[in-house]
Amino acid sequence: MKHAGTIRVEKDRLTEFDRLCAEPAGDTGEGEVIFDEEFTFADGNRMAVQVVASLSPSTEPCWTQGVIFAPDGTELGCTDCGETLSGEFCVTIEDTDYVVNVLGDNDA
Repeated sequence: MKHAGTIRVEKDRLTEFDRLCAEPAGDTGEGEVIFDEEFTFADGNRMAVQVVASLSPSTEPCWTQGVIFAPDGTELGCTDCGETLSGEFCVTIEDTDYVVNVLGDNDA
C-alpha cells in the first residue's frame, strides 16, 4: 500500500532551505530545527518534514529528514538524512510506503 501527499513551501523559502543544505549556514542555532511541517495521511499517521541545523553550523550545512508518527505521537520511523528540502521523502512501515513530496508553491 502507498500513502502520498504534498507539502507546498513558498518558492523563495524553499530555495533558501535548499541553499542552507548545500553550504554551511553559519547563523543558525546548533542542532536547531529551522523548518518543520507535517502532512497527515488518510490512516491518521503523519510525516514531519524537517530541516535541521548541524551541530557545527559555521562549517557544516543543514540536513533534512522525514519522520513518521502514529496518531498517538509514537515515532514509527524516519528517512535517512537528506541534502535538500525539495523533493520526495519516503518511509516504509511494514508493507506501507508513506511518501511526501515537497514542492515550491508554483511547481506542478
